[in-house]
Amino acid sequence: MDKTCLKRRNRQIQDNQHLVQPIARHYAQQTGLESDDLLQVGCLGLIKAYNRYDAQRGTPFPSFAKPHIRGAILHFLRDRVGLIRLPRAVEERAMQMVRSSEGSALSPADALVVDHYRSKQH
Repeated sequence: MDKTCLKRRNRQIQDNQHLVQPIARHYAQQTGLESDDLLQVGCLGLIKAYNRYDAQRGTPFPSFAKPHIRGAILHFLRDRVGLIRLPRAVEERAMQMVRSSEGSALSPADALVVDHYRSKQH
């Protein structure tokens, strides 16, 4: 890639970074992961979208890029998921306890649920 193409690509990426932020924020809220991590992954999806974009097809770049950004983030999240999944009700209960029990004492059963939930995230 020559310097002018590289500058054009970097400019297009910078001009469209605003597309990544709401998608990364959405999945950060859904998963509890840092939005900065998902923002970086989303930017990689944006770069991939730029490399695959064909303006002659008539699709606006933002419309083309959003599914690539979302796909990169979802792919990253799928790679992080463990092979064993907690039942949804247990996971929701654990998330609620994590939010509400910072510093308070938990019953042994609740502490076990929270421990399994936290170990699943890492």
